[in-house]
Amino acid sequence: MKVGEMEHVKDCNDLKGTMYHSGVDHIYPSGAPGYKVYCDMDTDGGGWTVFQYRSGGLLSFHTKLWADYKNGFGEVSGEHWLGNSLANNMQFTTADRQNDGRGKGFNCAKDNYGGPWWYTSMCGSSDLNGEYVNVGKGVSDGKGVVWNGWKGWDYSMKVTKMMMNK
Repeated sequence: MKVGEMEHVKDCNDLKGTMYHSGVDHIYPSGAPGYKVYCDMDTDGGGWTVFQYRSGGLLSFHTKLWADYKNGFGEVSGEHWLGNSLANNMQFTTADRQNDGRGKGFNCAKDNYGGPWWYTSMCGSSDLNGEYVNVGKGVSDGKGVVWNGWKGWDYSMKVTKMMMNK
């Protein structure tokens, strides 16, 4: 069943228990016009709204600025960032907007890792929006698409997907 065949749904979680399969369609959050999202109905029981997907590195995430992340970019059927304005206004640091708690003079996205992210005052331990480097193991200084606690700073992931659910 496609979303268009049902009443307007607020998010992908409303599709749990239906015949809907993973794919792109429209959702209609309360008080907002409808927009396209990718609903993942396979992972952990389904109902997930994908707000970031990277695979192949054709779309640059690490050079995007605050307005790009606020409004979203890419295509929801492929590599994309849904948009902070659509994903609960999640604030983070970009090269042109600092929200990492470090104070003026040092910007984690611009001066350290090179990708917009939810950095802490210590610049964090991950960056799934970092520069796509197609080497897997062997990157240096945290450059790349990294999650230090999982694969370490010297491994750049080739595919990432971030999702949200109620």
